[in-house]
Amino acid sequence: FGYFLGVFLAEGSYIWSDTKHHTPKALNIGLHEQEYDIAKRVGEYVRKAFNASYKIKKVKNKKAIIINIYGRVLSKLVLDLCGCYSVKKRLHNVIFNFPKNALLGIIHGYLDGDGWDEKKSMYVTTCSQQLCNQLWYILNSLDFVTTITSYQPKAKNHKRYWRLTLSYNRYNTYIKSHTSPDRQQFFRTIDVSHLSDYFWFC
Repeated sequence: FGYFLGVFLAEGSYIWSDTKHHTPKALNIGLHEQEYDIAKRVGEYVRKAFNASYKIKKVKNKKAIIINIYGRVLSKLVLDLCGCYSVKKRLHNVIFNFPKNALLGIIHGYLDGDGWDEKKSMYVTTCSQQLCNQLWYILNSLDFVTTITSYQPKAKNHKRYWRLTLSYNRYNTYIKSHTSPDRQQFFRTIDVSHLSDYFWFC
């Protein structure tokens, strides 16, 4: 569940059922065409865990794919947990009570969706300061040494970005030591049904 949320936080948006953007009817995740395996894993996870249908399609004239995930209940749950719009995305406070593997899954999913490595470091950039601080908090709780920097692109009226930096070798070693082909900890189903009454009224 954490991995799915991480990928959505990095590259996801909503398909709305109303013009005022109050009620989502589906989720939309855009990825590079070479990231088909990520789209397939996410799609199969939500199909098995939430009985949600999905469709992966190629974007015409672009090196990109889109996975659409259908289901109003799941879409509402993700909206409550992650917020909406790139500058307002954040993690709901209840997520910090999730198991350690789920929190690590969020980091794994976010880095798979929007991270890159260079000169022995890994980087993540977001225009949501709150989300950046929350990801830093999770990484810190997992004993990663992580730094935050901020920059403003020179383009006129461009929004400010926040960047997280962590050790590439440390991250890969940690990931390999906390997952295995047999257990598939990042894609296991985490029961959130006991939280449903809370989400609908928050």
